[in-house]
Amino acid sequence: GGGSSYLAILSLVLTDFYEIRSTALLLNICVVSIGTVVFIKNGILKPKLIWPFFIFSIPMAYFGAQVKLSQTIFFLILGGALILAGIFMILRIVKAKLKSLELSRPKQFALGGSIGLLSG
Repeated sequence: GGGSSYLAILSLVLTDFYEIRSTALLLNICVVSIGTVVFIKNGILKPKLIWPFFIFSIPMAYFGAQVKLSQTIFFLILGGALILAGIFMILRIVKAKLKSLELSRPKQFALGGSIGLLSG
């Protein structure tokens, strides 16, 4: 998602880990607010459907912000989340191609080996 992308980019540019978290939060609030308004205006998102998400997401975001993490743990969690996001994106692409394409046995072995190597 956007939040993890902001965190990754900011972690390369900024050195203060608290500044990274705060900046990413502000960027995420802006992007989500703009996106929500656009989707509601275009009739894609119905306010009746999204209010339950706001009821729980806002207080949980506050509680999550209260959790004190060391810089090492923060970057380990961020790195893990980005790796998982990348793996899921690759799997989506592979799944879409597998529906339209039958892989030969050597390609299956190569793909399985690649996934195993990446996972290890």
